[in-house]
Amino acid sequence: MALAPPILAAQQRPPASQAAPQAVAPACGTSLFEAGRRKLQAGDAAAAVKLLRRAVAKYPERSDYALKLAEAYTAIEQPAAARRLLENLRALHPRDVSIHLALARIHARRHAWQAVADTLVPLEQSLETDGALLLAQAYRQMRDHSRATATIRRGLARFENDERLWLALIDTALERESYTLAQRRISEATRRIGPSPQLHFRAAQALFHLGQALGPTAVRDVPGGRAGQFCGQWLLTEKRAEPHRFLCCPRNSALYQLRRALDAGLDEPEAHLLHALIWQRAGRPTIGFAVLKSREAVLLESTDPGTAAVFARLALDADALSDFLRYARLRAQRQPEQREQIMAEAYLAVAERYNERGDNALYAAYLRRALELRPDDARLMLRLADADWAAERHRDAVLGYRRVLERDARPAERTRILERLAAWQERQAEVP
Repeated sequence: MALAPPILAAQQRPPASQAAPQAVAPACGTSLFEAGRRKLQAGDAAAAVKLLRRAVAKYPERSDYALKLAEAYTAIEQPAAARRLLENLRALHPRDVSIHLALARIHARRHAWQAVADTLVPLEQSLETDGALLLAQAYRQMRDHSRATATIRRGLARFENDERLWLALIDTALERESYTLAQRRISEATRRIGPSPQLHFRAAQALFHLGQALGPTAVRDVPGGRAGQFCGQWLLTEKRAEPHRFLCCPRNSALYQLRRALDAGLDEPEAHLLHALIWQRAGRPTIGFAVLKSREAVLLESTDPGTAAVFARLALDADALSDFLRYARLRAQRQPEQREQIMAEAYLAVAERYNERGDNALYAAYLRRALELRPDDARLMLRLADADWAAERHRDAVLGYRRVLERDARPAERTRILERLAAWQERQAEVP
């Protein structure tokens, strides 16, 4: 009986009960590098490190291999390994800009801004826009705005139409609260590269801080117009009672510039927060709060406590007290070290609103909540005792006044407190 010819190993299939054999890992440096690059691109940085380390071991002179390995090290949160690798590589290639830039980014991740500057300055004239911006950022973080400005200006001398450099130049002025200077730089940038949503946004920031939320408004006759429409150099802000009459904001107002940015597609959270604050500054907090509410889910994804603070401020001004307390609790959750202060101030703010409405019961209730967080605050004790007295909860008021006296109230208050306590005792004595 003739035997069947042997089957080639590559054609054999294992029984169903056996696992398929693992693919043989690539052996040559190029294959290792490509495999590692693909792993990194797919999000498997740990596997990428293993492959790229082997590629670098085979070809230690290849800077592109080492740079990709450093990127993989960074992805698995091993910046020290990436830094050592890049420092050794820089010693081999002292004029390679890509190595210096990668090393500077590692320094930036650990906020070593002086190291960023030391790394990039020697090759500044060879840096592209990304490198110039990183060097300027290092100076800005070190509060050396003059060097940051000089770096950006040198970058603009080589890349005069790069919007990112112009924006960084403007931002250095905004960070220093030099809003008039920022306006001049915005005008300079607009002349060079034309208007853009980001330039309009920065113009709105500068004008807002210069007190020009709506700017010098005017009531204009615009037949067929509608609120929110642009009409030449004016923004139709609000409809007036008379036909075709609108309150209009000029071009040199924060609202006009911000609306230009938003209408051009800018959708950054900071822009929507500024939009709300502009309306608040203009005395229309209800409109501002509506702007925030329409984007609440997205905007509150930010963990920046300042965002929740803006929501809380607008809610309070719009008299949306339940929302205000909800945002205050969110702030307290994100700033646990200030929790008691945040919530006590929130309860006091709500108490004051109920006091203004003449609701003595809720006024006292929120004062009581605030006092639970500030149990030694004699002034707050006195406010609560007065609120209880006004609500004719005299027993609670008397207990509160006695606690205040234990802390030695000021003479004028002491006299008033003693008079009320005496009146209370007289009433009690009259009771059979």
